[in-house]
Amino acid sequence: SAKNMDEETRQAVTHAAGLLLSRIGYRFWKMVLALGIGLILCYLFGTVWYVVVMKQTSFWAALLTCVLPYIPFDAVKIVLTALLSQKLRSRLGR
Repeated sequence: SAKNMDEETRQAVTHAAGLLLSRIGYRFWKMVLALGIGLILCYLFGTVWYVVVMKQTSFWAALLTCVLPYIPFDAVKIVLTALLSQKLRSRLGR
């Protein structure tokens, strides 16, 4: 089903971002980069899925509808996640 496929995509992207992070390190800007790449992959797969399901929608219209409005909030979440992760890693001694 579409819901399961969506969950599988999220899991794959999360795994890819984590794998990238484990290879490049856990410094703040590297975390932001890895999370940003993961988010771009989510946007890409989600936009393609939307275009396929909505048949009458162009890729660019889907980007304007499904991606553009969420970029600022997602950017803030990425920065906050990287900051929180840095704090947690230092408290856990990693």
